[in-house]
Amino acid sequence: HRGYHSVSKEERDALQTEIDRLIFPDSESAEKYLRQYVEPQLAQPCPHPEIGILSRQEVFRHSRAKLSIEWLRRFPDVSLNSVDTLFEIAAQYGDRENLKEIIAERCSEMMSGWPNPTENEDIERKRIFWLVREFYFMENIADTYWAWLKSDKNNLLHFYERSRRMNRSEHRAWAELASIKVEAILDAFIEHWPRVDLPDSWGSDSPEEEKAYRFLTDLIWSINSDTPDDAIPVLDRLLNDPRFTNLHKELQSIYADQIRKKALRDFEPPTPDEIVQRLDCDSVVTVEGLRQLVLQELHDFQKAIDGGEFNSADRFYEKNERLDEVKSTEIIAERLSLRLQPQGIAITPEHQLKGQNRSDFTASKLIGGRRRLLVTEVKGQWHRELYSAASAQLYDRYSIHPDAEQQGIFLVIWFGENETVAGRKNHGIKTAQELKISIEAVLPVDLRGLIDVFVLDVSRNGAHQR
Repeated sequence: HRGYHSVSKEERDALQTEIDRLIFPDSESAEKYLRQYVEPQLAQPCPHPEIGILSRQEVFRHSRAKLSIEWLRRFPDVSLNSVDTLFEIAAQYGDRENLKEIIAERCSEMMSGWPNPTENEDIERKRIFWLVREFYFMENIADTYWAWLKSDKNNLLHFYERSRRMNRSEHRAWAELASIKVEAILDAFIEHWPRVDLPDSWGSDSPEEEKAYRFLTDLIWSINSDTPDDAIPVLDRLLNDPRFTNLHKELQSIYADQIRKKALRDFEPPTPDEIVQRLDCDSVVTVEGLRQLVLQELHDFQKAIDGGEFNSADRFYEKNERLDEVKSTEIIAERLSLRLQPQGIAITPEHQLKGQNRSDFTASKLIGGRRRLLVTEVKGQWHRELYSAASAQLYDRYSIHPDAEQQGIFLVIWFGENETVAGRKNHGIKTAQELKISIEAVLPVDLRGLIDVFVLDVSRNGAHQR
């Protein structure tokens, strides 16, 4: 009797286990019992069939995956509460592809059988039930089903029940919403549930306006669980959408996390031996270190051009005319090669990369038996693709090389304000620094920290401008 505690929980559980063992000596006998006891209730259908024993009692654990999927298929007319219970068991234990097939079948049946809204509350509840699950469990968003879901602003509350922070632990078997789906929800509902002041305390009795807006502000944090490649484009769009100005602080925080994840994704910490080499011999042990070293050499080259005794800038001119990109690149690559070769770093002009892509030059070093590669794209200031090359060429084509860890240097050669900039004669740019700032301003935010812009000033009056 519940009023007495002379028997401990452990003893009760042990007794239950022994009884189950005697009654159900194997999984086949347990399944047979479930079929004889529960299936007649589902077939009637009974208002409250004893489905819960499938998930509650350990003796039936071997039948959970099989029977939950089978019963969902065979008994579509049971109450929605019973379908919900079966669905949760199937989501946790059943075959995911079979479950997706059932979801697809039910959605198709609902939308073909009742293509327009009905006055039947049971039909509409069942429709929403399956459409919501289709949104969560299918990889892509089905336009027809999503159009139905977003047509009623109150449907946001169905997502609230599944995805708000306090409820996620209750639905662990449900897929985490991908960034593109979070964006779809925000886009569909943000104007229907505008900003409201949110109190510090809330609960089930909170006004729907508070629940909805609180959910939208919480939902954006799901984006941080996604991969940088999927999350960053979504964050870009949200940050540029004036409807989400109130959420900028949170979105920028998530954006910063994703950029950090992206930068560190392929990072391998140096070994103890490599750390010793770095400390004792100032040796490069990562692509990041290689990038910093090449940048330092470019800065040193700039100093030599500005104040050196060899008139280094003159090498970029022939018969008082500037050199083209190819010849200018050869001069820079030669300088870097002479400086870096003693450190075991090879500078390779016109490096052939995957496919037909070529980098103007690369810096590479063998570290821990693996080649580390830094790709560099060189453009003269006049080049028409000057403002897009850093992302369209350097990043998209070159720095995706696995040895490069998605890092690179965009090197621009500045010959002075009288030369065209990106094909324009009237550009208003006076100095190399101004050009650098203008290029960095259009560099996608997700590339900052991965690609450095360096403008080498070889103008005849450059030293006086800096």
